[in-house]
Amino acid sequence: MQWKQNKWRYFIAFLIGVIVCYVTTQFKYLQINYEVNVIETLIAFFGLTVGIYIADTIQKNINRNQNRYSFLEGKLDDSWTKFIKLSKLIRVDEKIALESLSSYNEDIVLQISFLRNIFEGFKMDFTCIDLLETKLEEFENVFDGLKTEDNVKYYNDEKGSIEEKIVIINQCFSNVLNTIQKI
Repeated sequence: MQWKQNKWRYFIAFLIGVIVCYVTTQFKYLQINYEVNVIETLIAFFGLTVGIYIADTIQKNINRNQNRYSFLEGKLDDSWTKFIKLSKLIRVDEKIALESLSSYNEDIVLQISFLRNIFEGFKMDFTCIDLLETKLEEFENVFDGLKTEDNVKYYNDEKGSIEEKIVIINQCFSNVLNTIQKI
């Protein structure tokens, strides 16, 4: 952004630098050679133009990839943090309120679906997102079959398998993060 605001200043400073360099390279035994080699000068300007174009293209690609990374990493980090909070609740107790599970669906599962759509839009490999979605759905289905009393799910008998699923889901989250970091 700053480059575009000050591009004329940079261009003028660059031209002054080119002129100074050109004059200093023309000294021969403290005598200035006033001859201008047109071919070499045109080749130098052509090389300069190509170099600026390449640098600008590389900078645009870096900025685009950095924006993608920041956006995707932020979305994933938010969902992963919410999942970790839920998994802490599950590990501490042997029951969980239905409102915590419903917020799980809204805050985590729907966010991962949104993240998958973004991966598809960016034409990125989304097999890790598919695996994560599958594991999250399996995790949610475990709670569907549990007994419910007073808007509370009891999972004392299933706690070991639930904790195993939590470990697998955390591994899936780390695989997605690894994929994002390869951008």
